[in-house]
Amino acid sequence: MLIEEDATEADRLTAQIWKFCYTVRRIKRVEDIGDINGVAALLVAVLSDADGWQNITTLETLRGEGTPLPPVILLARELELPVRIKAAKAGAAAFLNRPVNVLELIDEIDGLQEQLEEEPYRVLIVDNDPGLSGYHKSVLESAGVEVEVVHDPLAVLPPLAYFRPELIVMDLYMPNCYGKELGAAIRQENAYLPIPIVLLSAEDDISEQLDVMTIGGDDFLVKPMHPEYLVAAVVTRAKRFRALRGLLVRDSLTGLLNHTTTNEQTKIELARARRMKNPLSFGLLDIDHFKLVNGQYGHPAGDRVIKSLSNLLKQNCGQLM
Repeated sequence: MLIEEDATEADRLTAQIWKFCYTVRRIKRVEDIGDINGVAALLVAVLSDADGWQNITTLETLRGEGTPLPPVILLARELELPVRIKAAKAGAAAFLNRPVNVLELIDEIDGLQEQLEEEPYRVLIVDNDPGLSGYHKSVLESAGVEVEVVHDPLAVLPPLAYFRPELIVMDLYMPNCYGKELGAAIRQENAYLPIPIVLLSAEDDISEQLDVMTIGGDDFLVKPMHPEYLVAAVVTRAKRFRALRGLLVRDSLTGLLNHTTTNEQTKIELARARRMKNPLSFGLLDIDHFKLVNGQYGHPAGDRVIKSLSNLLKQNCGQLM
């Protein structure tokens, strides 16, 4: 939804955004928002600090009244810091300079959509105590986290491969295996090196906790712990891992998986298909005469073509991309 008084600029943005598989509904004032069902983002054009203040004040009022609003992206030439602070308070998710670079705008909208459609964080619990691990599993699942539990520490490798955890929560003291030693063994695999590992124990000896850090443990949580603290500690670390991994595994222009990660994902999907005895198909797409597009219209136009195709793929293929 676009709030823009300048009809020429509104038409330009509408035509450009449409090329990236989004439709645009234009209104002139924030008060005219109406039905926001299915709206991915609210684009609020600001021509001056004066009208910007008014638009943002109205947004703040609507939020204060409990009106559900989509993420807000502010489009402005320049805004004084007080206006920006007020916009942040009203819930503005991003600021873009006018005239708007459409590729930057689409990146912001795509990012907001991905946040709304994110899969649950995946956490692997390694703990030989069924009662305690079951309790932790229940607490995390009630917070929307997907949890896999391994009671035998020596059986941790298969879940690491098929479950692909974004955080490992591991008990420090387990039969036949010390938690920090298992963590060190996991760290020896390059594929699992970036995954955060949190050790759990009733151990309150600082020297022991520091020793755990030497093997690559990312944190040490002392049992028992409050459920809300457990959720906060786990979700914060899993969220950071997902964000950092996204920068490493995705192409900066398209947001699609890069070459290396595509190969890794292919192996994962093949293994899953064999394990589940399900059929699996692959598709290879090529953009015909793409060099002619770059040669005749320039590389920025070529970038828009690639970005449009990537949006089309992501919107129709979801997590497979």
